[in-house]
Amino acid sequence: ITNDVDSGTVEYIGNGNASANPFITKDLTYYNLNVNFTDAADSGSHVDGSLDVNGTFTIANGSYSAPAAMTLGGDFTLSGGSFTHNNGTVTMDGASQTISGAATFYNLTKNVGSPAILTFPASTTTTIVNTTDFRGLSNNLLSLRSSSSGTVATLDSQGVKTLQYLDVKDNTAISGMGCYTGCVNSL
Repeated sequence: ITNDVDSGTVEYIGNGNASANPFITKDLTYYNLNVNFTDAADSGSHVDGSLDVNGTFTIANGSYSAPAAMTLGGDFTLSGGSFTHNNGTVTMDGASQTISGAATFYNLTKNVGSPAILTFPASTTTTIVNTTDFRGLSNNLLSLRSSSSGTVATLDSQGVKTLQYLDVKDNTAISGMGCYTGCVNSL
């Protein structure tokens, strides 16, 4: 593993032996972290503490089981393979961020102090099983957008919802996501 904490990418690729092998991500702060196993049956996990990725977290091949707490400063990209939420919390703490791929989260949080955008994949359902916590501030809204203007992204928020000061466009909710404090619908 080569890890550049200021920039760069750490990529877990497995050992290429055509057998299912478990790999544990190192307890580091990453800039970009890619899970791209050469064997699709390989799996990754982070078992100690929390995972901090300052840039983009990508799953391209294989599977990844999340830790109890995962903080992302960049995008969450599920372009292949699978993501297991493992009853953990994913906190998106960057400015404007994107979720790509049909992901299921246990808890998903994005709270902002200045205007920001959280983009969801168009024509795809993003599922949040337990807690959805999306909050902006008065005059500093968190915008929820689809990755393709005019094409709906679907949110299936099944548990507790804290939704405040949002600007929503091209998103629909399966499980009712009423926002009652400072929210607008940007048609």
